[in-house]
Amino acid sequence: MASFHTIPQDILEHIAWLLATETLTEPPRDLVSFLLTDSRIHGALNVRSCPHLYANIFRSTFDFDHDLHGHLTDSSLAVELYRRYRVLWRTRRQDFSCEPTSDELKAAIRMVLEDAGRNAKHLAASGISTFIMTYVSRVLVRSATTPADYSVDMMWLLILTVTHQNIIDTPQVIREELGKSLHFPTSPIQKHDPEPDEAFKIPQTVYFPDFDDVALLEKAIPGIILTFALNEATPIAIPPHIPETRAIAIASRRTGPTQEDFRGIAYGRTPLFAEMEGARAAGTNPAAYISVAAHEVAYRDKLRPFLHCGYCGSSPICGYIYVPGSLSGLWDGSFMKARILKQRIIQISGVPPPSDSHSPAILGNFNCLKPMQCAITEYMCFSPNLLIPLDASIDFLQSAVKCPRSGYERYRPGPNGTSTQRDPGEALDIIILGKASLNLSFMFCDTHLDRLCMNTSKRGMALGSQGVFGRTG
Repeated sequence: MASFHTIPQDILEHIAWLLATETLTEPPRDLVSFLLTDSRIHGALNVRSCPHLYANIFRSTFDFDHDLHGHLTDSSLAVELYRRYRVLWRTRRQDFSCEPTSDELKAAIRMVLEDAGRNAKHLAASGISTFIMTYVSRVLVRSATTPADYSVDMMWLLILTVTHQNIIDTPQVIREELGKSLHFPTSPIQKHDPEPDEAFKIPQTVYFPDFDDVALLEKAIPGIILTFALNEATPIAIPPHIPETRAIAIASRRTGPTQEDFRGIAYGRTPLFAEMEGARAAGTNPAAYISVAAHEVAYRDKLRPFLHCGYCGSSPICGYIYVPGSLSGLWDGSFMKARILKQRIIQISGVPPPSDSHSPAILGNFNCLKPMQCAITEYMCFSPNLLIPLDASIDFLQSAVKCPRSGYERYRPGPNGTSTQRDPGEALDIIILGKASLNLSFMFCDTHLDRLCMNTSKRGMALGSQGVFGRTG
């Protein structure tokens, strides 16, 4: 019988590749056993000696994106393969013996975001959604006496994998405790004592720093999304004494919401990444949750820098560029109002909470849900027209963009989703106008206006806002 020592290196590598790729969603146990059969085989096929073998295994078992992975070395892909199998092994065994490392969580996030079919099979077979929810529950139990804290990576992985059904299946007591742990400040902690009315002022213009200074993963975003999803797990109680429809209300001269209005609010749900991707994979229309363009802005474009910076030595790219046309149209949904708690102060980023009486407010429970419609339009300025000065007042800005002589053009999407004008990517300035619908009896804001100004390098941006809508970009 021939000895393993006589087998050529390329044959050994092919055998190892076949063992590792025999079953897509199973860990490469047979490959591990093969490496342990002989010291020469282990020395010839380990990660350090043969990184290209593990890079080929990565390409064969996980989704491969040439733009993301094509420039990576074999060693980088081998390291990523190890991290992914490590986190899949932990989630499959529901191993909570130690805290998930940042590298493991980031590898799992990359698997979710890069999914094109293969990655989802790995994650589903390992039960990652159950693992994350169980981990969060354990943290809450351990934190019975102190506020629970989650890493930014854990929060993002949770919001990228959870579905509304996962939340509904979670015990109510866990949902309530999780909601309490997601409180976040409405404004940054100040080093000086602001005046009571100054603490809540919204600046007309906020300048984004350069890309290198922007956190790749913001903790507030998944916290806000999860807060909405948790509140939606409890069905809305419809008062039985109110009219069934608007026609009945008008006939009986009744004002206020109808049962039909309540059901419309209950039907709308917060778009979750896993459900959007599931609808897309199933071939159904994801627009039932949210427009595809808005989904790309809300999740993929926001996390694009994380993907490009997540691998060893990858060069960062600018990901905070607004996509023209992604917000235009009529938005129909709801908003939640929270109690403002001046008494409770939380500690952020190791900064001791201030003891002064004018400290920033903390959001309490979201106990008020109201419907809202907002029509959003975009105005773009192209060369050689001059931009409206950044220090222009909000009132002037709103009227100036609608003047034909200002040089600003309203964005008008074509039938295939493209613009009917010049390439929006060439716009020097984008001004976004939004107005709440007067058809709703529950008004939250009358008018808001955002302005986005991008320089030629597309790296620096300025944003001004008035109202309550979140930042765009």
